[in-house]
Amino acid sequence: AQAGVVLMAAHNQRFIRLHQAVKALIESGSLGQPYLAHAVFGHGGPENWSPSQDWYFRPDQGGHGVLADLGAHKFDLLSWLLDQRIVEVGAMAHTFEKPAATIDTVACTLRFSGDTLATVQLSWTFRPDWENSLVIRCARGVVRVPTDASASAEALIVDKDGGQRLLSLDGSADDSAGWLATVAAFCAAVEQGAPSPVSGEDGRAVVAALDAAFEALSSRRVVPVG
Repeated sequence: AQAGVVLMAAHNQRFIRLHQAVKALIESGSLGQPYLAHAVFGHGGPENWSPSQDWYFRPDQGGHGVLADLGAHKFDLLSWLLDQRIVEVGAMAHTFEKPAATIDTVACTLRFSGDTLATVQLSWTFRPDWENSLVIRCARGVVRVPTDASASAEALIVDKDGGQRLLSLDGSADDSAGWLATVAAFCAAVEQGAPSPVSGEDGRAVVAALDAAFEALSSRRVVPVG
């Protein structure tokens, strides 16, 4: 803000088409109040897609390991989808395979400002596949997002008369990870003088939640997000 430039945190999961469809559905009120969410993000580790970047496994540079690497995206995604801040965090972790000083697997519990509760599983030890899935259970239904963001998500809604509707939300094969849409949104903000699509405040809120999760690991207690 002081430099007069656009700062955008690259939280690409906001720009995955399925996630945007889920947000629109939640905002429509069709599902009612979100009660519970469950998110999973895991793969075989950063060495499989970025072999030269050993800083991921150095605590002085990589920080909180998989908690920061993958957790940042899921913490931000849930906050954005629910339009709620993370206010409390609990966490348990174990290092199964990576260097001993690195956290490679974490299970977190989150409480949001609107009282939605969530669990988040993060890991660098998934094989032979990977997972990037999401389930949100609400007062009048559930929406499930599969790992394959080029496929479709399903939402089952209970109507006021007790009937049920099954909705299909379309994905995108051309930009399944949302990176192209992320870059496009940033460029549009710069060109149009518009607010950042993912502000510095948004990014800082995620870091505060990650710090609380790391403290929860050390203290073995639920930690409020400062």
